[in-house]
Amino acid sequence: MKSLLPVQVGLLVVVAITLGGVLLTTSVYSDVENNIVKVLCLSCIKLEPRTSTAFTFQTANGDPHPAFVRTNLTTGPIVIMYSEDVCDACEQMYPVVKHLLNVSFNKTDMLVKHVTYHDSNVTFLFINIDHTTAVLQQSRATYDKDYVNGVPMFTFITLRYDEGTVRPYYTSVYGTLGLPTPEQREAFLAGILEDSIHLYHENRVGYQP
Repeated sequence: MKSLLPVQVGLLVVVAITLGGVLLTTSVYSDVENNIVKVLCLSCIKLEPRTSTAFTFQTANGDPHPAFVRTNLTTGPIVIMYSEDVCDACEQMYPVVKHLLNVSFNKTDMLVKHVTYHDSNVTFLFINIDHTTAVLQQSRATYDKDYVNGVPMFTFITLRYDEGTVRPYYTSVYGTLGLPTPEQREAFLAGILEDSIHLYHENRVGYQP
């Protein structure tokens, strides 16, 4: 029995060396890191989720559009930025939004401001979910169309004709938009805003809040 022990130990050493060589000479670890570890991290921090800019009538939680949205849609499309106190991506996006809409706010503010963009009226709301009313805080779940449950979240609400009725029509995008520079991020948001304005002017006749 004792004479078998050195043989068993030797076999274990050979197996260990062989497995180590396989791991070193293949992309197993790289594949695991890329396909599991990084995906879990992105899911956790929720900064760059896979999303689309497609507009929809259907709210994310099935709730009706809040009264403050329906009322403000009488004057033009709406842009909402959802934020919170501790949010690195929010910090990166503050100057982008401020420059795009020519607005000023602090990160703890609750702001509703009517601005002019390309000769059109736009209502901008800045909602820090750590410093706001329950109604405004809960509206984030209403417009979280991709169920990210993270910030920053940018919601654009406009109007569109739907089966005989003009209804609110919206999209939401998230994080730093998957773009590397402030200039690209601003251009991306500007494109969605311009689409919102175009839809609004095409469909505002007959809107009843």
